[in-house]
Amino acid sequence: MGENVSRSTVSRITKRLDKEVEALRRTPIEGEHPYLYLDATFVDARWARRVENVSALLQQLVERGLSGVRLVITDEHLGLER
Repeated sequence: MGENVSRSTVSRITKRLDKEVEALRRTPIEGEHPYLYLDATFVDARWARRVENVSALLQQLVERGLSGVRLVITDEHLGLER
């Protein structure tokens, strides 16, 4: 069976993981990547004091240097279809 984990432990681990994920999201993408696998990801975004769940934007990948994509494979989420 699983282990019991306190709320404070989960909170501490989540904060650490959030920092690591944010650092990864800011890392430049180098070289060409002919295949791009996409799985719809949603994040909480604040818009004029309101929080909405929105899909992550592909523009961020381009801004970080993504290039050379020739084939995009998706999970067929409506937001990722042509």
